Amino acid sequence: MGHSNVRFILIEFYNLIPLTNAQQAQIRFTDDAGSTFEQGASDYEYFADGDAFGGSHSETVSFIGITDTNDWGSTTSPSEGLSGRMYIIDAGNASNFTVAVGEYQGRTAGAATAIGRFAGRYNTASDIDGFQIISSSGSLSGTIYVYGIKRS
Repeated sequence: MGHSNVRFILIEFYNLIPLTNAQQAQIRFTDDAGSTFEQGASDYEYFADGDAFGGSHSETVSFIGITDTNDWGSTTSPSEGLSGRMYIIDAGNASNFTVAVGEYQGRTAGAATAIGRFAGRYNTASDIDGFQIISSSGSLSGTIYVYGIKRS
């Protein structure tokens, strides 16, 4: 992922469902081929807002929040999955911060429709070579497609 000829990464995600109900969708980055994912208390900053999720901003966190609260998903209904897309920008540029921006649509744990967007960055300039999309607790299921867009 983190190659200097990659301009940005497009990630599409479909029907992501957490194993445990009422979670937050998150993304983390790695710069060592996945041996460790950065999760220090102030590694990232992000803003996410959503219609039904409310809105949240944090500057000292261990992840970028895709959804803005711990109110996503249901283990009993596949219609409550989270779908959307995000761009990871400047992952292969060790001189700049890596940025993630995106939008989503899904259902809250209380079955309300939620739509929203998010933006965040990894607070260290680094050649990012991987990412993980996780649930704030437990695992998740769903489909994720990843596309690399080369520099011209």
